[in-house]
Amino acid sequence: MNEYRHFNVLAVGENPEEIMMQYDANLKVEPYVKYEYARAKEYHASYLKSLKVLLKKLTNEGDDEENISLLNAEIQDVEAMTPEDYYFELVSDLHIDESTGDAYTNENPNAKFSSHRLAGFFALPFILKDGREVYTARKGDVDWSKMHLANQRPYEVAWDTVVEGKIPNGEEEHTIYENMKNRVHYFTNFESREHYIAASTAFWDYAYVDKNGWVEIDNSKPQFDWVIKFYDRFVKPLPEDAKLTLYECVRPKEN
Repeated sequence: MNEYRHFNVLAVGENPEEIMMQYDANLKVEPYVKYEYARAKEYHASYLKSLKVLLKKLTNEGDDEENISLLNAEIQDVEAMTPEDYYFELVSDLHIDESTGDAYTNENPNAKFSSHRLAGFFALPFILKDGREVYTARKGDVDWSKMHLANQRPYEVAWDTVVEGKIPNGEEEHTIYENMKNRVHYFTNFESREHYIAASTAFWDYAYVDKNGWVEIDNSKPQFDWVIKFYDRFVKPLPEDAKLTLYECVRPKEN
């Protein structure tokens, strides 16, 4: 699991809780082989390669010296291990088949979160056409004009005053400028004014799930692409009577 510990999910379906439970890390399944002893060399080499890739990334980014030193020490420790030693350390918490050396687990292989709940704490609610704010609704009852690409003015002002050098006009624009003037570097993440505004106002969630499966942000691709395309990709094609439910999820904190 990745660095997003707290995240929101848009679940679509009449029984969203049933859908969500399929991805709960607490769900136990029939035991299956998670690691094969015959692939010990492969696991060892793969982990070592991932550590070296991370080291190169941190070094290029000028990361903290302590982090780089710890990573170097980890690499040295892993290099000193035989593939067999690494394998048995890897599977130390799992059930080992004494005849094959394969490691079994009953962990949910589809786990995406360690806990979840209906949104209401940090997720933004749906705004309905009658003005109510809720966390589960039919698509056709949601006022998408207030949810998707809405309230663009603050972002227009921020770009115009900070990036393009426009003089703030009035107290509101001056406040926006003051709040954003020291974040010039942030704006370099965007391709254009339109890209920044769309990424700042689009309706999106970290993940989407329905009866067909779970889809979430691919960290190998620009996050803003996911954000901007989320509504058109997942929400727009749905029928008006589709039931939408927002969930808040937590993943274990990685060491």
